[in-house]
Amino acid sequence: MSGSKQLWHVVDKRSMRLSTDADMSRLVSSLGYHSQPLLFESFQGEESLSRLPEFSIRFLHTSSHLNYRELAGKQLTLNMDTAAKTRYLGGIVTQIEALGPADSQGSYYRYECQVRPWLWLSTLNKNYRIFQHRSVPEIVQEVLEAYEQPFEFCLHHQNRYPQRDYIVQYGESDFEFISRLLEDVGIYYYFIYEENEQRLRLVDDVVCHEKITGYERLPYYEEYAVPQVAVECLTAFHAVERLLPTRYQAQDYNFLMPKVSFNDVANEQPSKTHHPEAEVFEWTGVFKSLDDIKPYCQTQLNSLHHQRKYFQYQSTARGLTTGARFQLINEPVAERSVEKGDNNRYPGDYLVTSTRYDLRESPYETLGALVTKSATNTEFETNLSSYRCLMYLTVHDMEKPYGVLKQTPKPRVNGLQSAVVVGLEGEEIWTNEHGQVKVQFHWDREGQSDHDSSCWLRVASPWASAGFGAIQVPRVGDEVLVDFINGDPDRPIIVGRVYNQLNMPPWELPLHATRSGFYTRSSPDGHFRTKNILYFEDKMDHEEVYLRAEKDKNTLVQNDQTHHIQNNAVEKVEHHKAIKVAKNHYELIGGNMSLAIGERQNPGVDLSIPPIALAKQLGKPEQAFKEESGSLNLAVENDKKETIGRDHAQRVMKNKTVYVEGHHFHQVNEELLIRSNTAIALQCGQSEIRLEPDGSIFINGKNLQIKVEDLLNMLSTIVKVN
Repeated sequence: MSGSKQLWHVVDKRSMRLSTDADMSRLVSSLGYHSQPLLFESFQGEESLSRLPEFSIRFLHTSSHLNYRELAGKQLTLNMDTAAKTRYLGGIVTQIEALGPADSQGSYYRYECQVRPWLWLSTLNKNYRIFQHRSVPEIVQEVLEAYEQPFEFCLHHQNRYPQRDYIVQYGESDFEFISRLLEDVGIYYYFIYEENEQRLRLVDDVVCHEKITGYERLPYYEEYAVPQVAVECLTAFHAVERLLPTRYQAQDYNFLMPKVSFNDVANEQPSKTHHPEAEVFEWTGVFKSLDDIKPYCQTQLNSLHHQRKYFQYQSTARGLTTGARFQLINEPVAERSVEKGDNNRYPGDYLVTSTRYDLRESPYETLGALVTKSATNTEFETNLSSYRCLMYLTVHDMEKPYGVLKQTPKPRVNGLQSAVVVGLEGEEIWTNEHGQVKVQFHWDREGQSDHDSSCWLRVASPWASAGFGAIQVPRVGDEVLVDFINGDPDRPIIVGRVYNQLNMPPWELPLHATRSGFYTRSSPDGHFRTKNILYFEDKMDHEEVYLRAEKDKNTLVQNDQTHHIQNNAVEKVEHHKAIKVAKNHYELIGGNMSLAIGERQNPGVDLSIPPIALAKQLGKPEQAFKEESGSLNLAVENDKKETIGRDHAQRVMKNKTVYVEGHHFHQVNEELLIRSNTAIALQCGQSEIRLEPDGSIFINGKNLQIKVEDLLNMLSTIVKVN
């Protein structure tokens, strides 16, 4: 521009045109200011693989009253002519500023817009939601589809993306969420700009990158050798090489295979230094098998390659974009002696990983009076020489693997959360073979409080050993406390349970504050009357252990059992009772014993009175045991009374002997029958009455007295009197 005479003159009151020697670009807005066009002044910004581009566009307008607020949220696109076709750069206007007059005459007014691709909209929200049984690409696709903007996948390694059981977007924007997922599996993205839109392209390998027509091969010139004629080329070579880790190791644990070590290491050729090689070790907590963890390690190691060595150039190639491949001609002198890799897939090819733009337009001819360049008008002198079309590129040698570093942190859960146990409709208990349950988190707006609301959550137990321990499966509707292993929202675990206003404690509080224990509920269709209970009452002078079995109670003692009751014991059986003793049975009763059989009860043992009063009435029995094989010995120190409501039958298989040291009183209100098949004898000292089975009766004694007040009949065929 120096040495030439540039004049500003009137063209038209309502229209502008570009300077004749700077017909480089034009700005197009979706608002369509046709009568008063927006005149492009400058474009600056940067875009990189897997980073949101950020552009700043300045434009001029003849009106100071431009309704610039209407631009916010609209598409704004820079159209730039290249050697092959028009190139587009732009996006959605996210911020606009009115900067005031652009010249001293007030002919132009300057405005500045911040422009971002549509994916920037995904940074504005914040969400909590759960994804289950989907791969990372499937989750990303679901998130992006909500924005109704163009995107596409080019995935070369489909086997890297197994279904994940459970992934949580936890207090993250959509952009943060999908960014960390993509970084984990080695998928990165860039934008392809079209006239009215930006197409997001997600890839996982350099094979997915294409060359741009007209820019397949570009020459490199050292700065001192750049041709004088306008040529699109690369110059100002700058190489960066750094010491970085050469080894990436990851390890995980899966409770389904607790003895299997999920560990893998990815290595690359050590750097030629005398320093120890650095290793990155990561405890992942997301993988189920070794097949999942292997590609993860390699992906993360690949992401270090680009950071270890990359190249930077200054470029005038208008059509070369981030994400494009190109072949470099005239390799920089500094690189010609560098040893190349073994990968010959793309010899001499480079991938543009980032671009920094510095585009400026020459000044426009203005409306109004003739303005000439003068010594006092330095503003116009600066503008006259301000035309610029420079791009600063960072490129990656495609003979080396490429990956994007993990930069998006995974959110961590700080502390416990409460949730509600859920399950299949109609089920009161919903669990699996591991005693796990599912929950509905209070922050989950999409869950339906059913068996799909979450993954299976393990339930912490005070005692969990191999086939033994303590267990109680939380019921549907219970409120539980959920912690997260290592704070990872994808790894919830239930560590406790709490009551709430709907699920109150089983006994009234604080009335029974001294009571602790267990109170269960029959299932299914149980209610407050159907339960098993074991509680401990610690109220002073009312201490009690209470056990209730809703139906059966079974006790197995494989050795000895001892009951020591220091006061009374009451046992009540509503129906039958059977006792089977394989060997001996001994009972020792220190006081009285009363036994009531049938409907009538012994007057001394009234079973209808309260148990406490009955216990006082029974006294304090003690028991002792004496072993004598085959016998039952019952010793009663005082009286023994028996009342039998109806019949009483005894059968003695051999002999029966009754010793009475005092009186023996026998009273029968009706018939008394004594029968013997051999003989019946009554003896008292020297007297005897004996009955023989042949009908003989013998009476022996010193004296025989017969006293009859009324009549004595003696009937016999023969009567002998000696």
